Amino acid sequence: MKRPITKIVLPITLSAFLLAGCQSPSTSVSSSTPSHPSTVTTPVPPSPASEESASSTPTVESMPNAASDSELSNDPAPKEIDTSDWVSVVPSDIDLAKIEDFLNGSRLLGILSEDNTIVILSESDESRQYLRWAVSLCLTQAASDKGLPLQTNEDGVPYFPISDFEEAAYELFGIQYNFSSLAESASDRAPDGMLCVTWGYENSLAGTTIQENTLLKGNGEYSAILENQFYNPGEDPTVYLEQIVFSQNNSYQFSPIRILQVKSIQ
Repeated sequence: MKRPITKIVLPITLSAFLLAGCQSPSTSVSSSTPSHPSTVTTPVPPSPASEESASSTPTVESMPNAASDSELSNDPAPKEIDTSDWVSVVPSDIDLAKIEDFLNGSRLLGILSEDNTIVILSESDESRQYLRWAVSLCLTQAASDKGLPLQTNEDGVPYFPISDFEEAAYELFGIQYNFSSLAESASDRAPDGMLCVTWGYENSLAGTTIQENTLLKGNGEYSAILENQFYNPGEDPTVYLEQIVFSQNNSYQFSPIRILQVKSIQ
């Protein structure tokens, strides 16, 4: 299934808008630019600004660095999944094309570095910012796939029902999180029962390709190597390799996979 990656460079305003897609409140959707070295390593995507300090003025900003070691040390990290004894399989029982389309459409792996994913899965104090950001991309893509209209507040910030944030977080990471607290503290206001997405930040991931010949299976879960192509303005795109461990969501509204681990390939 490996196919050519098309470099995607969106205008700043469109890039910000796409990162912040949403749906009509009456319909539940069935839904940074890092600086990279020239060597093939996993990028360290930036972190979103906190909800309390987010500006209501539409802008596209560069993100700060991902969570530091000191931030990660306060909470136990999820246990690493060992796939060394998993069995190689052909992609006959899994629709890799659908998964690849989802990852490319949402551009989730533009922000889900190894460190950021560890923060999310640890459910630490820092996780809510990364979780909200990842879920925002997931909801946006689901709405786009279904051709659903976007609903925005008076500042142009899109929003979704809080229940959609919670369902998407569970589908995407297996995390049950009460997003109502974020709706209460967020500076970007939405109608009751709604929450604005994390938005206004550029995502430099141009495309993702799953290497079919790296597909492994164990304990009902899958592992694959991904080629993530990032663009740097004025430079040639750079490819970073990551291993993703995931399970399938056979019945889902927002995400066809549950992400269990993202790991850099050195």
